[in-house]
Amino acid sequence: MDPLSISTGVAGLVSLALQVAPAIHDYITIAKNSEQDITWYAEEVDALIEVCVCLDNFIKSDATSRRNNFKTTDSVLGRTVTSCDANLRQLGSLLQVPNHWTQKLKWPFKKKTVEEIIRRLGRYTALFQFSLTVEGHTVLSNTPKDVEDLLKLQVEASQKLHEITKGIDVLSATAEEHRSTAENMKALLDGVLSLTEASDQLSSIQKDVGSIKRQLTDNYDMEILEWLSPDHGRGRHYEVRSRRTPGTGKWLLKSPDFQNWLINESRILWLVGDPGCGKSTLLSFVIDELKETFKDTNTAIAYFYCDYRVRNTQPLTAALGGILRLLLERMENIPPLLRDTFEKSRREGRKPTSLELKEMIISVASSFERCFIFIDAMDEFSIADSTSTAQFTSILDELATTSGIEVLVTSRAPPSPALKTSHTVKNIYANDADISSYVAHVLQADDSLTDVLDKTLERDISETIVEQAKGMFLLAVLYLQNIQGQVTRSGVRKALKSLRGGLSEAYDKTFECIKHQSEARQKLAFDSLMWVSVSYRPMKSHELQHALATQLDDEEWDPDNIPSLRLIIRSCCGLLAVDDFDNPNSDVRLVHNTLHHYLHGQPNWMNKANVLITQTCLTYLHFASSATLQRHERQFQNEDKSETNTPRLTLTPFARDNWGHHARNIPSETYSKKALSLLENPNKIRTLYPENPRMSALHITASFGLTTLLSNILSEPPKTTSIEKIESHSFTPLHQACKNNHYDCAELLLSKGARADPLVPSITPLYTCVSNKNLSLVTLLLDHGASLNSPSTDGWTALHKAADDGNLDMVKLLSRRGASMSRSSARGLTALHRAAGRGHVDVLRYLLRHGARVDYTSSDGWTPLHGAAAAGRTEAVSFLLQYHSTNAVAENLRRRDKDLKYGTNVEVEVDYSKEGEGERLASIAGGVNFRTSSGRTALHLACQGAHVDTVEMLLSGGASVEVADSEGDSPLHIAAREGNAVIIEVLLRGEDTRMKQLDFRNGKWWTPLQEAQLSGIYEAEQMLWKMSRLSLENARDTVEDSNADSKSQSANEAEELVKAIRVDDVDAVSGLLGVSPDGRQAGNQEKIDETFVQKLEMRNQGGRSPLQQALLFGSLNVTKLLLTLGADIHARSDPGQWTSLHYAAFSGNAEAVQLCISNGAELDSRTQQDQTPLHQACRRGAEDVVEYLLDRRADMYAIDDSKWMPVHVAAAGGHERVVRLLLERDIMDW
Repeated sequence: MDPLSISTGVAGLVSLALQVAPAIHDYITIAKNSEQDITWYAEEVDALIEVCVCLDNFIKSDATSRRNNFKTTDSVLGRTVTSCDANLRQLGSLLQVPNHWTQKLKWPFKKKTVEEIIRRLGRYTALFQFSLTVEGHTVLSNTPKDVEDLLKLQVEASQKLHEITKGIDVLSATAEEHRSTAENMKALLDGVLSLTEASDQLSSIQKDVGSIKRQLTDNYDMEILEWLSPDHGRGRHYEVRSRRTPGTGKWLLKSPDFQNWLINESRILWLVGDPGCGKSTLLSFVIDELKETFKDTNTAIAYFYCDYRVRNTQPLTAALGGILRLLLERMENIPPLLRDTFEKSRREGRKPTSLELKEMIISVASSFERCFIFIDAMDEFSIADSTSTAQFTSILDELATTSGIEVLVTSRAPPSPALKTSHTVKNIYANDADISSYVAHVLQADDSLTDVLDKTLERDISETIVEQAKGMFLLAVLYLQNIQGQVTRSGVRKALKSLRGGLSEAYDKTFECIKHQSEARQKLAFDSLMWVSVSYRPMKSHELQHALATQLDDEEWDPDNIPSLRLIIRSCCGLLAVDDFDNPNSDVRLVHNTLHHYLHGQPNWMNKANVLITQTCLTYLHFASSATLQRHERQFQNEDKSETNTPRLTLTPFARDNWGHHARNIPSETYSKKALSLLENPNKIRTLYPENPRMSALHITASFGLTTLLSNILSEPPKTTSIEKIESHSFTPLHQACKNNHYDCAELLLSKGARADPLVPSITPLYTCVSNKNLSLVTLLLDHGASLNSPSTDGWTALHKAADDGNLDMVKLLSRRGASMSRSSARGLTALHRAAGRGHVDVLRYLLRHGARVDYTSSDGWTPLHGAAAAGRTEAVSFLLQYHSTNAVAENLRRRDKDLKYGTNVEVEVDYSKEGEGERLASIAGGVNFRTSSGRTALHLACQGAHVDTVEMLLSGGASVEVADSEGDSPLHIAAREGNAVIIEVLLRGEDTRMKQLDFRNGKWWTPLQEAQLSGIYEAEQMLWKMSRLSLENARDTVEDSNADSKSQSANEAEELVKAIRVDDVDAVSGLLGVSPDGRQAGNQEKIDETFVQKLEMRNQGGRSPLQQALLFGSLNVTKLLLTLGADIHARSDPGQWTSLHYAAFSGNAEAVQLCISNGAELDSRTQQDQTPLHQACRRGAEDVVEYLLDRRADMYAIDDSKWMPVHVAAAGGHERVVRLLLERDIMDW
């Protein structure tokens, strides 16, 4: 393990220990008489934090000089980091604060485990402390066995020296020193011995079941879904649907444009309509109709309702994440690709990128027969950034073009940019019949109008509203609100006559209605509208109720002030809507986004609303911090009493996380006094941030960008807050300012002495600003001495991140300021690798022109070309191939001349006419045939990833199809194993290499055809047979063959038999075998028997009998016929040695498996790879087949030649339900 990897691990320990430390106090304080425990636990963890920080700095200080010390990846220091990480995580899980008295009772049992972990942490601290010396660092860089021997020698030597010197008075101090050294070495030796045992056990467990465990719990799947999108999107859909009257929108389904879209004559249907015409209502109707239509089919429907209120710095990832989440919820298992991306992103501490999400949507959509995506209100997608809207439109266009996804969008405007795929743009208006139906529905449901209206007046209301609405549904809604406020027929008729004008006039009249209410209701309505129209994020109904209940002059929270949600909505006269009255977590929203523009156009509306929200939030936070402190102090005094009836202070999260966003828009004098009284109280801050007890006033103000307030705090004499204080996530105040793009706050902190490179093991402020694509902040940090090459997560530098994002302007800035082009990550990847893997050709071009090396290899031997090929970045592959071919000779010349700077634009054409020159250059680092540590070329990796275009590009660039990797696999072997018939056909196009590829045998002595046969992918096998026949036909001389006709006839019969079996045609199969459909033979019995037996057991090109073919294809009727005719149930395929039961299990057909077993098939028969039928069923994720085989007592512990049991096979395929079933059976058996 190299110093960088060790350093990364140690840095992670610091971060982890910082999170565990406060948990110790929070957990243990729930128990009585625990002060001594707290002290002991906290001291051990604090000591570990301190020594890890020192060790991290020690390793980084001169990693190069110590690189040679790390001769093994199994060093004691490396093992200590791994084991310490595992113990800290276990400790963190044990110290989760219990929320029920029954969990508190379990503490005495947990206490023993916690104390054992604390003792282990003490031993790790001692080992880390010892490694801080160069001598100790060198010792612990060896394997455990070597360290054990070295420490034993030191213990023995120290003990002997102690014995020699202890009797000599003048050497008493020396004797005591030797005794102390012996004891210390003995303690270290005990630590190493225990570490070895624990680490070996941990390694064994992780190797066997580590990859399975994460797939076993619904919590893990839910974590992935929440990572994609915390909002499943259904709330908005249900709210829109609840306002829809029966029959609304049926006219749209009958329209020719919709019907053409539904039958795929156009891929995208773009509905354009004016504000308030009912686009959302129509979309919700179409979604529900298609859900009902396709409910029994393999069809996925996803939707996203754009919302102008949602403030999101990355709206594209939010939308794509929400769409992907809905698609995944239609699947039984989350695909392995998505799990891998989740794990990678979690390690890097980031959300998925829009590119990753797009590719995952394409992958997931391919699992369905049809896939629909609906987008509502595209014009509201990203009001502040039209570029994001254009990107989203382009991605939808690409999804429809390349993946066959059917897209329906509503918007105020036509698509921009113009769509490339087939599409229809349709203008829509509210249908008069829909408006009339809505009016009738509302009038009939309003009991207060029962005695006022008659049929004539109802007809007049309906006709007038339909006429005045002019195709705008929202106007009809507002007009009805005015009508419903009348109490007499005369009032209704006068209101009807006044229905004139557009939306602004309608809103004016609604506001007049609000002002005619009591003063209390007026205040309730206007405060509600201010909160909902201006709040930084959409509000939940219970949050709004608590906000309205908070009085600025109150000193204590009064739950009796909470207003009824129905009263709030009624007071607003239809201007507010809620998803679900009975769900306190339902969103409260304005009735339409045009109301948002209307309100923001009112004089001083925004300023008043921001002042109201800021002051209310700060007042509420005073309530919350005090109440929580009191509740904390009374927790154990009242354990045996019932919980208080006081409602939870549910506005706390909103107030804590958003007050500063509103404060930033108003003068500081309107809130600073109240804010400072809260922020200057460390106890209140700790109470409001229980998950982050190291949070300070500086962190909070910097994160909100409150420059004036931050300046006030910094100008006061230091009390408990340091400008370099690290909160629990290892962030300083400068981190917070940079994370949230607050330039003024960052500048202020730097001017007051904040370090541009804080001494914390976390993502640097510079890396954060690069991630945020903030050029001005990056420049500011660099001007204040920020290190360009400081490593962050996984050893990435700022340049790695900029290259990975494809941010050319950022790359140029970092390069001009001196960023290292050769700095590698923990995996040995340079910035050029990251740009290649993402396919950013413009960044590749710039990096190569400014010193990046195309031949730099990662720790596993990958060049940038390998990364581009593995990811299917065809354009990047093309660029790298061209660059290498034109610069390979120039590279050699420049290296011989130290005075020439690498990366200048010297271009020297390679002389391929010189024998062997082109082949040699293709095989050097950066060349198309250069091999990784595992012997794979870029072509191997492109075949593995099934990237057809990339494979073709590599072949055109001279990639060799004859290079084998360390397992002996050629690219064709890999394509055959993956079952990709298209890539197989591409690889075998060249006649000169075709037979060599087909005949080539890998390390297991298998040909590509055998790999395809063993994979069970029929299409790949057939393609290989087809190409084999083509080669033989091209190579065959014209020779007279007396048996040609008979052979041709035999081949034709065999092909006809395969076709008949494939479609389960019993009559055709019977005719070809010479029997009647009931299995009886005809004609000369003796002769027919001989011919019949030959046909019954004849083998196709894949070495399978007719019975095995029938089982593979799931042709049950033919299977029954063949079994009736006496087909050999024990026959084996060649190659592969599969039995009929293996094929039945692989097909996933439980009835076929039952047929085989009832006819005597061997339950645990083995293939050539030692796999049982249960292995094959697990491979396909066939839960019913697995369950049936287990019921028949199939061996669930059988191990194949790769040392995999069936559960490993199921886990590798992402078949969670099968894994769960196997483990449950394992527990039952145990």
